[in-house]
Amino acid sequence: MAASRTLVLLTVLFALALTVAVRETCPDDWLHSWDLCLWVSNSSKTNWEAIEDCKRKESDLVYINSNEENYILAGVMLAMGIDEMWIGLNDIGVNKVYKWSGHQKVVYTNFLPGKAYNRKRHSEDCVSMKNRTDFKWDSEYCFTYLKFICRKDLS
Repeated sequence: MAASRTLVLLTVLFALALTVAVRETCPDDWLHSWDLCLWVSNSSKTNWEAIEDCKRKESDLVYINSNEENYILAGVMLAMGIDEMWIGLNDIGVNKVYKWSGHQKVVYTNFLPGKAYNRKRHSEDCVSMKNRTDFKWDSEYCFTYLKFICRKDLS
């Protein structure tokens, strides 16, 4: 676990260096890392409120396409003191069929072992990313209030 936190910290430092170097490509209150613009909420909202807030910013509730992107977001969570946050993945339409809220193709997942379908409550159709589980994903009740990150791609 210590090695993964070290890797996350190095990723954050690298991402922040990129942010300073090319800030002009993202709106002023957004972070820039690689070809991503990220807006970090400072308040907690339900999953649907977070999706709508991101839409108003002409972006999507964050989606994650690779382990590298997961590390970037883990670094942002550490830097901003976020313990748990919404990501845009859910299985609201069809149980056990996960989709991104912005309709991107699901090419990567990072669920805790057995957690994608192991629900404590019947309606855990939304997905969160958690610091305390080494930034793995877990199904969550959609009306839980969590912080969130919006994403715009530059490419």
